[in-house]
Amino acid sequence: MPRTQLPASSRDYSPSSGQERTSQLIHVQYDLGPNAGIRVSPLCLGAMSLGNQSTSFMGSLLDHEQSAKFLDYYYEAGGNFIDTANTYQGRFKSPEENEKGQKEGKFRAGMEPSENEIKISRALQDVANEIGGETKLTSVALAWARQTVAYCFPIVGGSSIEYLKSTMHLW
Repeated sequence: MPRTQLPASSRDYSPSSGQERTSQLIHVQYDLGPNAGIRVSPLCLGAMSLGNQSTSFMGSLLDHEQSAKFLDYYYEAGGNFIDTANTYQGRFKSPEENEKGQKEGKFRAGMEPSENEIKISRALQDVANEIGGETKLTSVALAWARQTVAYCFPIVGGSSIEYLKSTMHLW
């Protein structure tokens, strides 16, 4: 697949729809750090699920068209902070996801969760269930981290706009 020319700076980016941000879910921006001099959305988008470069490691990812829609949604919702690392930990999974991973022998990077990670995942799932709705345990973990550390910008990935929405509603 041919690569799309990237803009020279973030100021040159505009969503593929050509429309301005109309329905922001992220209403505030924060200083990246005390000496950074830039303001970013409180939720950083992990871009590892975009494109097909990591399918052997992560399985099904977003193709070019899906990636453009995903990025547009994030931008239109108020996001302006994208992490481009090529690996993330992602160690907390629902009990159902852990059981499925054990049955199929499929864990990210082949790493099964430790007993402590399983206990933490259960506790996070209990809180997510208490909140209700479509709340994911990863959303609970991200919200906790953000409230605990002064300069904390959780990185959320995802393979669908629906997953991104379920995380963004907490911000």
